[in-house]
Amino acid sequence: MNSDVLTVFADMIAAAGLGTVGTNIFIGQLPAETNGIYLVRLGGTMNSYLPLEETLVDVYIQNINAQTAIQTAETVKRTFHRHLETGSDDQFIYTILAFSNIDDLGRDQEYGKMYKITFGITHRSRAIIS
Repeated sequence: MNSDVLTVFADMIAAAGLGTVGTNIFIGQLPAETNGIYLVRLGGTMNSYLPLEETLVDVYIQNINAQTAIQTAETVKRTFHRHLETGSDDQFIYTILAFSNIDDLGRDQEYGKMYKITFGITHRSRAIIS
């Protein structure tokens, strides 16, 4: 299996005890009426001569309870900012850095409180040999 870096990051968030992938941690979109975390790829860069990539990821935290939402956002930020050398069988992650502090996005249409943190993940696919 060739896991995308977002899948690996979602699995790391779940391993930190912040939820379960597919239940309250999602990639791309949070289902309606669901409290949880979702990750969206913003883009990034690739190195021309080395197999390194930097992927920018927005991590959104939504919860109907504002206190729970901000506590979860703080935990995500503290757990993963400056996280070093980890990964999966398919992806090696060199660093994870928070590029933003916690942004307050107000409330969504379902009145869930929304926060966002942008992370930069420097990684490489283990399938690429250089």
